[in-house]
Amino acid sequence: MKKVYPVLIVAMLFVGLTAYASNVIQRPSPEKILKKLDTNKDGKIDKEEASKSRGGKLVKRFGKIDTNKDGLINLKELKKAMKR
Repeated sequence: MKKVYPVLIVAMLFVGLTAYASNVIQRPSPEKILKKLDTNKDGKIDKEEASKSRGGKLVKRFGKIDTNKDGLINLKELKKAMKR
């Protein structure tokens, strides 16, 4: 019986930490990203707005994400980029 307790404790910690990590690591949805970065509320993200993304990651990939090359990232383009 004494050997069972440490195994149970380790198993419970593992399950708890796994559940916690899955919530912490989860990325925001494309809709949430657009809502947060679209400061002028036109439904698109321009380069200036993208530069305010965390770590500037979005602005670094702007040219690849903006597939129609109109200088803006719309929700469809953002969703496509996040699937990659």
